[in-house]
This record gives sequence, structure tokens and C-alpha cells, in this order.
Amino acid sequence: MTKKIQSFIICFIFSISIYAQIPGYLGKRFVPSISADLWPSLIGPTNSSDQGLNFTPSLNLDYVTGKHSQISVSYQRISTGLSLLKDSEELMYTNTTPSQTYYYYLEYKSGYSKNSSFKNKPIQLTSNNFSIGFKLFYGGSYSPVGNYVKPEFSLLFENVSYDKFAFRPNNPTSDTTLFLDFSKKAIGRGEYQFTSFVISFTAGRQRVLFDKLLIDYGVRIGMAPLAILSKFSFKDDENQSIGKMEEHIKKDSDDRMLRFQLISLHLGIGLVSF
Repeated sequence: MTKKIQSFIICFIFSISIYAQIPGYLGKRFVPSISADLWPSLIGPTNSSDQGLNFTPSLNLDYVTGKHSQISVSYQRISTGLSLLKDSEELMYTNTTPSQTYYYYLEYKSGYSKNSSFKNKPIQLTSNNFSIGFKLFYGGSYSPVGNYVKPEFSLLFENVSYDKFAFRPNNPTSDTTLFLDFSKKAIGRGEYQFTSFVISFTAGRQRVLFDKLLIDYGVRIGMAPLAILSKFSFKDDENQSIGKMEEHIKKDSDDRMLRFQLISLHLGIGLVSF
């Protein structure tokens, strides 16, 4: 009788092991991938023009942690521009004594050639981002295939750079030589670094083709809490000193990142590796 009970227990355990589902796709849990989040820039320039796409390329590594869960770590790099545009100018909130307002020009007003050496790109904002998120699968889906939602935290290391000699007075003289001499005054350091963070939420779907290729698509919504706080805490004056340049650059950087992160389409492709 004892041998029969032992045999029954062994057969029962064996049958469970056959039908038990191992997390992952065919037992494979690692999914390296590349992806991109993109959306029309709408308000604010890209890194080369005042119209274009917000584009964020990303390198990702996902690991299946359970039947309905997946952890994801990512590296993203953002390259864009920042400004408050006014008649193709970028106002940099700067003045001197005696009072003189300076502009960082994308291009000059009528009377100056757009192809001349006066033309500048928008102020450059680049950001290296490191993220961690969790994909939670639902509706009968098993990781890494099916519908998922993904909360994510991203740490942003931002760098803002510009030509500090590219500022022009708001009422330049018609004498080009004098204009060039007058414009040689450096304003600000020309480069600033900031740290920020973003909390985002993605609703998407993953499919596996040919038992190897993973397709990922969805919609991502992001929020930059520090940028929202700066909108309420920053006092915007008409006459702002050069000494506060870093504060104004930070404010413009926060505003641009807030719009950049707000909403985007998410597209990705990866390999179900091992």
C-alpha cells in the first residue's frame, strides 16, 4: 500500500510539472530591445528647427519575473531645443546697465540674410536618461506577450548649451561692423547642467513573431513634477538680470521637458533571447 501511495504522489507531482507554465516565452525570460517614443513637437523647437518631432530613442533590457510581470531597465537620449519664440527670436531674459535687452537669434529680422553667419540653431538641450519600470500584463495575457501597463521612473541628466557670443541687442545699429563689435559681449556660461526626473505610464501590447522577434507598441504619458513646481515657484519679471541666467535657463529647460514628455507613441522591436 505504501508503495502505491508513493507511486501516486510521484505521478501527481510529475503531471503538475508537465502542465505548470514556466514564466517567459518558451522558458526564455530576457528580452533586449530598441524602441522610440515620438510625437509632433507642437510648441517649442527641436534641436534644429521650430517644427518637427519629439523623438526619444531607447535601449532596453526586460526580464520576465512572473507569469504576469516583467521588469525593464532602459537608457534614453533626448536631443532637442528650448526657447520662448517671438518672431523667430529666442528671448533670453537678459539685460545690462544701462538697460539693454539681448536676444539669442534663430535668424535675423528683415535686412539680414538668413544664410549669413548671423543664423544660429536653437539653444541645445540634451538629456541622458536612466529608467526602471514594471510591465504588468492583464486580460489573460502572459508575460512577455499581450496587453500590459507599465509605470516607470526616469532620472534625467540634462545639459543645456548655446553660443554665449551669439546674443544681439534688440535694436541693432544699421552699421554692420559696429553691430558685430557690440555683439561680442558674452552672456552666461554657455553651458549648464541640471538633474530632474519623470514619472510615466505606458499602455501597450507585445507580440512575438517566429518565436524570436518581439514587437512592442503603445501610448506613453509622462509627467515632470519639478517642471510643474517651477511653474508655480518661478517669478517671471520683464527686466531680468544676466546674473540670473542659470535660473531662467533652468525654467526654460523644465518647460521644454514638460511638453516633451507629455504624450508620445511608443514603438519597439526586440529579441526573445534566453
